[in-house]
Amino acid sequence: MLSFVDPRTLILVIGLVLLCRALVLLYVWLVQRKYPPARDWAIGTLACAFGGLLAGLRGLIPAWISVVMAHAFLIPGMMLIDCGIIRAAEVKPPWRTGLVISGLATAVIAWFFWVDPDYGSRIVVFTAAVVLFDLYTALVCLGNAQGSRVATFRILALLLLALSASNIWKTSHILTEGIESILSSSPANVQFYLVVTAYAMITTSLCVLLTAQKLQEELDSQARRDSLTKAFNRRAMNEFCEREWSRSARHTYPLSFLMADIDHFKRFNDDYGHAVGDLALAAVSRTAEQALRPEDIWCRYGGEEFVALLPHTGGEQAKAVAERLRAALEEMTIEAPQGPIRLTVSIGVVERSMEHQDWNEAVEHADRALYKAKSSGRNCVVLGE
Repeated sequence: MLSFVDPRTLILVIGLVLLCRALVLLYVWLVQRKYPPARDWAIGTLACAFGGLLAGLRGLIPAWISVVMAHAFLIPGMMLIDCGIIRAAEVKPPWRTGLVISGLATAVIAWFFWVDPDYGSRIVVFTAAVVLFDLYTALVCLGNAQGSRVATFRILALLLLALSASNIWKTSHILTEGIESILSSSPANVQFYLVVTAYAMITTSLCVLLTAQKLQEELDSQARRDSLTKAFNRRAMNEFCEREWSRSARHTYPLSFLMADIDHFKRFNDDYGHAVGDLALAAVSRTAEQALRPEDIWCRYGGEEFVALLPHTGGEQAKAVAERLRAALEEMTIEAPQGPIRLTVSIGVVERSMEHQDWNEAVEHADRALYKAKSSGRNCVVLGE
């Protein structure tokens, strides 16, 4: 039997658990200051901890503080935690709606404390607000999880659904068995609070895991990007080429490569300096990514040379894309200390062919087409074989 357990003590214990959880998430926020969900989780959990501690101190502090103020911390705190999860799923949180629901729920709870005292109604309102937040967050987790964090979001969704079911069951128990049931020390009551405590501990671990996974994704992204131009680097290009080459061969769709080179770049560096040359490289990459299509992949091949992969694109269509790219770069202006500067590029294009043994050979053919473009006077596009 668990008859010796006081539910108010359990609430106080939960508040202490939430406080420990808040300290952990505050540390995570300090480590990952540029990750907004970490801030939401830290502040939200801290608010919940204050609310839980105030609720657990009922009888030792004024009743309005342990009831109204406790809910004024708990409801927005839970909303903020859920919004952090939603933001981690790369979906815009419904801040305005959440704040409106939090404010209305707190106001109704205050009404049922001061004007029309009704413990059961307060519990129903609190549960409705929390379940609404959790169910929406669970739906976002199930529908918007991306990348390597899919499994983590799925687990979070299941936890939120389980907690919602537990909250609804508890509220139904209060309505059918009476308000006294929540003040009892029954095993069912203790089990409910243990579930809530376990949820707090597990979700803390998952939030920390989400932050770690996000940090790892950023590190992986940095390892695949050229630090100067922000284009994909040679390592990433190899991976993309291998993948797209295999897919193109397996599904028999066209694949084309562009090899672009800045014209007279050595002379450009000699005339304006390497600092301006770096500005030019970065500007070329930015303009190229805007001119290319979303499905195209832009990579820095080395020096002033760039390669673009064009999936589902035949040779003539790739030539048209390359011409659009060339024109965009010709119109581009580089703001340098010496004043506005323009440059041009030459581009070689090749479509994947059965005669190419692998993507390296296709890139070599694109390089030969680039050489022909330079031999033809530069600032032009040549389609190779």
